[in-house]
Amino acid sequence: MQPKKPVGFSKLEREYWAKLNDFIRENSGWATSQPDVPKMTFECEISSELPELLRRRGFDVLPAGTAERLLPTSETVTENGTTRKVIRQHVVPTTVSVFEFALFGE
Repeated sequence: MQPKKPVGFSKLEREYWAKLNDFIRENSGWATSQPDVPKMTFECEISSELPELLRRRGFDVLPAGTAERLLPTSETVTENGTTRKVIRQHVVPTTVSVFEFALFGE
């Protein structure tokens, strides 16, 4: 006999996850876990205050290593032989911190 398929999040739990995802995004982070698992995983820049902001709200945020993410950057350069400044935009691989915390106090 096959084991029972786990029950997904309730509507209230999905709304809670969505609000946390919004908070993470508004504070320059990226949720990387699926929206139906009890552990939230997110990435942020190494110098980010996001983990501390979540801790102040009562979450037990734990480090889970680092990852690499392509992030936009821009640089101002002077065109050859002129004094004209040009802004170039591109993406660069950047090391980010990974964190996780239980959504429902597990």
